[in-house]
Amino acid sequence: MLLRLICTAATTLALGGCSGWGADRQLIPVAERDPIGLTGTYVSGEERVKFSAGEDGYVLVGDPDNSDVSGRIVFDLLREEVSEVETDAAPLPRTYLMEVPWMDEGGKATYFYQIVMISGGEDGVSGSFKQFKVLCSSAARALAVRTESELCIFGNYARLREAAFDALSWYDDARMAIETTDFQREGVAGAAVPEPL
Repeated sequence: MLLRLICTAATTLALGGCSGWGADRQLIPVAERDPIGLTGTYVSGEERVKFSAGEDGYVLVGDPDNSDVSGRIVFDLLREEVSEVETDAAPLPRTYLMEVPWMDEGGKATYFYQIVMISGGEDGVSGSFKQFKVLCSSAARALAVRTESELCIFGNYARLREAAFDALSWYDDARMAIETTDFQREGVAGAAVPEPL
């Protein structure tokens, strides 16, 4: 889904079928970019995606079968998840706002946003992550500067984070089904997928 989000942005925009959250400029400030533990190749069904560290808080994303970088994304920590069981093993899952840029043929950038819950790993590298599909809900529309079809366009970092926390509250209370995609680090036996909140 990550690579599809990056690689098919042009098609969805051109067809007017894009849904979710976007912005005309990068909203997550450099000072708010957080390091993550995603390193290596992660798998979800037939989809495989490779993560590596970039400069200035960027995370490089690409196809593990070639050396091309499909995107330079950033993550902004929203919260550390709570657990009912105390353990000294892996760190608790952390939930982030993810910002994915896409450049059109004319060089104009558009940014897309999703929420990602990343699990801890005993070796310091995250074993899995869960990607949430965000919707242009009525609450998100109220926080956005405008909408284009089913895409909420944000113009303010604080309001974008407010929409992210609202979406997480829906997930926490199970008021409606939230579409998620689970990825597990390739070659890690027993890597746990983040548990539902």
